[in-house]
Amino acid sequence: MPEHFFIRDYRPEDFDAVTILWRISREKSLPEFQNAKGHFFFEDQDYFRNHILKENRVFVVESDQHPVAFMAMKDEFVDQLFA
Repeated sequence: MPEHFFIRDYRPEDFDAVTILWRISREKSLPEFQNAKGHFFFEDQDYFRNHILKENRVFVVESDQHPVAFMAMKDEFVDQLFA
């Protein structure tokens, strides 16, 4: 069965799913960098809440009513893109 994707604006209820996706994507793609940063997950969540959400427009890609990717844009600049 083909997957269907839907792009929409971020909603507050996406916070946990999106920040978990963000952290796991960084751990898998840049494990040495992520380990060197040494931040705990709650610190990542604080940064996401206090910087990414406040400074960008965030879009969520949804499949089967679950966030599977997101993009944060500041004006025309893609600041974050994770799946």
